Amino acid sequence: MENCLQEKTLKLLKSLGVHLILATQKPAGVVNDQIWSNSKFKLCLKVQSKSDSNEVLKSPLAAEIREPGRAYLQVGNNELFELFQSAYSGAPTHLGNTDNKRKFEINAVTLSGARIPVYSQKPEKTKGTETQLEAITQYIHDYCDKQNIDKLPSIVLPPLGEIIPYPSDLKVSGTDITVPIGIYDDPARQAQNELELNFTQNHIFILGSSLSGKSYLLQSMIYGLATKYSPEEVSIYIIDFASMIMRTFEKMNHVGAVVTISEDDKLKNLMKFMLSTIDERREKLADIGLSSYSAYREAGYKDMPQIILFVENYTVFRSTYAEHEDNFLKICRDGVAVGISIVITNQQTSGIGYKLLTNFAVKIALNCNDRSQYTALLDRCRIRPDDVPGRGLIPIDNEIKEFQSYLAFSMGKEVERISKINEFIEKVNTKYEGSIVKTIASVPAQVTNAFLKNQYGIKGFDKYKMIEGVAYTDTRAVQTDLISRPLMGILGREDLGRIGYLKYCINEMENGNKTSPVKLYLIDDTEEKLSFAE
Repeated sequence: MENCLQEKTLKLLKSLGVHLILATQKPAGVVNDQIWSNSKFKLCLKVQSKSDSNEVLKSPLAAEIREPGRAYLQVGNNELFELFQSAYSGAPTHLGNTDNKRKFEINAVTLSGARIPVYSQKPEKTKGTETQLEAITQYIHDYCDKQNIDKLPSIVLPPLGEIIPYPSDLKVSGTDITVPIGIYDDPARQAQNELELNFTQNHIFILGSSLSGKSYLLQSMIYGLATKYSPEEVSIYIIDFASMIMRTFEKMNHVGAVVTISEDDKLKNLMKFMLSTIDERREKLADIGLSSYSAYREAGYKDMPQIILFVENYTVFRSTYAEHEDNFLKICRDGVAVGISIVITNQQTSGIGYKLLTNFAVKIALNCNDRSQYTALLDRCRIRPDDVPGRGLIPIDNEIKEFQSYLAFSMGKEVERISKINEFIEKVNTKYEGSIVKTIASVPAQVTNAFLKNQYGIKGFDKYKMIEGVAYTDTRAVQTDLISRPLMGILGREDLGRIGYLKYCINEMENGNKTSPVKLYLIDDTEEKLSFAE
């Protein structure tokens, strides 16, 4: 069947007046009977074996050629069979001798009669910087410009660019949350189309070695989501266990939390939030009578935002917090149906686990140092992306396509890129001022009155309620009502903050004396550490 189609293609090209020039280094398996019979002219330069010569000329003579550029020309079925020397177009356009220098040598003669060169002079030759091929190409170019002759259109599309800026004009179409991430190449159909990801219906797994462009791709995704949708439509949460540059997005209104490797309690609260959200949304969809979040948006409901969780470097997350692995697997399994999508990046597929990978419908492979990683992720992958940041492979319609991701921010110095990110965050926050997604509560290193007011709406010592702090178990502000509980003991070493907390209580009572008047009596020790309250 394949040979039949090949023969029809050759005959069609011939009938259309299209001349096909086929060049190959190893003719075996390339020059078959259909190609040989439909090719009138055959040129064969020197080859390694007689079998290669037989494939092209039906003669072993080309295997005996030794000189570069020497070749046999065969026309038809030996209508003409000649040995000829091809021309060389890479020579300089001109050669010139310098000022009348004569060639001579000065030799030292030893007692045995041997000559040892001491000095030699040769005429210097100046080579033209332009080759003959470049000269004739430039001449044709200048002639066509002068005669207003347009260049013929290329029969193939140009290669994908190494840097493609993120498009500024993004339009919302459909009800699903979709974002373009780059341009993919389809050579078989001579097309280069925009690659768009659907976050409402898919989890996304991104594989790539160090410096392959994983962080750039995540930043482009966040850029597209924040540009295209409001915080009421998309809520973003980030777990960054890699370069920590994703922490820059923490100030954006779309982002509810950015968790780094040292924030144990914040990660624990984020897992609790995701699990509780799954249960709440599952009940809500069941009450409405809908089976999925996608159907929920199609029905016109908008009060539940799409939640997107980015996990940078899953291997570190899994090894550091193994106790959260089962909960994370549950979020992956049940998340898509209730509007929670997950984007994972990792440097290898080993250690990920089959149970986890089966939940990811979209798999992207950026450049990997180990070629076997492509096969492990994409199955029967025979191509490899170029070693360019942001270049990758993705299955589209059961075919693996190469793509180049968009670049949302600067690719230069990290300082410049962070500056661009901050400018974008300021622009987005101004556009969606007052619109903030649900944040993940956490216990800060220092609990201040400003934090308590912003997070819990607590003003300090008010209505005789003294703040004790923030509980690690549920990040809830703990207060003691001095009316109902008049006795409060403060235990602990001095270096752990016992005196500091006591000073805080005294200052708060003094500041809140107008709304909650008190009479304060102090009994101090010999060190008089409470003398400041006199």
